[in-house]
Amino acid sequence: MKTFIVSLSMLSLAAGAFAQQSKEMEVDSLKKVIKIQVEEIKRINKGDTGSGPGNYIELGNIRIYNKNKQKPCTDCKDSIIEIDSIIVKNKVSKKDKKVISNSLRLDLGFNNYLYNGSMNMPKALAPLDLNPSKSINVNLHLYDQAIRLSKNRKWWMYYGFTINYNNYRFNEDISLNKFNDSLLTLPTTTSLKKNKLTTTYLTVPFGFQFESNPDKQKRSFRLAAGPYVGYLLNAHTKQVSTKDGKDKNYSDLNIQKLAYGLNAKIGFGKVSLYGSYSLSTLFEKGKGPELYPVSFGIVINDFDF
Repeated sequence: MKTFIVSLSMLSLAAGAFAQQSKEMEVDSLKKVIKIQVEEIKRINKGDTGSGPGNYIELGNIRIYNKNKQKPCTDCKDSIIEIDSIIVKNKVSKKDKKVISNSLRLDLGFNNYLYNGSMNMPKALAPLDLNPSKSINVNLHLYDQAIRLSKNRKWWMYYGFTINYNNYRFNEDISLNKFNDSLLTLPTTTSLKKNKLTTTYLTVPFGFQFESNPDKQKRSFRLAAGPYVGYLLNAHTKQVSTKDGKDKNYSDLNIQKLAYGLNAKIGFGKVSLYGSYSLSTLFEKGKGPELYPVSFGIVINDFDF
């Protein structure tokens, strides 16, 4: 055991010595160290009859494999150096990746909509006024992928699939009804504890991101923007009252089936804010008021892009 510890210590010291040299000098230095330690490593591995990815010794960011027990992949992206009966395999650095994939990111924020560029509804649309603090927006990014566009890793192109959940909480006790292919807002006969419209879209975002300091993300500024397109998965109203309890209505309310707009994100370090603006109306044109959804909030678990 003592010999093993001494051997690993010598390997660690050797790693520190050749880390600052060029690649060619690193290999030469590594050969010298490994040749001295070959017999010791063989002795350590002699009692290990197993094989597979676990049969190696870590040397900084380099793994040393027993050639007889571990054959490297032929199509892997890692660089492999063969020295006598020992194989040295450099682990892939995350910084060198040209494509980064993430899943299950989450955005949490608020919804509203604009009429003629304002959140203040005209008198005719006053019943559709929202309670902004209870109109919740949730974006679940099922899968995101970013492609590096520059060698310095500052510019990226991204795309993915997102479930977009929008909750519009009405201030007034109204019901949305469809009549002759038009949308009507009628007052309810009972007082409501909760009254909301909910839409759920599957969206495909696409865009570009700039990262000012990719090597030190804690001190990096990022800006991302691009378009999105979405397809309606579900739309319904929900009303809760003391008299009637909970009531959900899934009837067709002329909600826009195909939505599209712009997304943006701005952040510093690990904190990022997002916003979106729909270029399509909430309701189909000519079949409801021309309301343009907007949302904004915070990115809960922002990753590499």
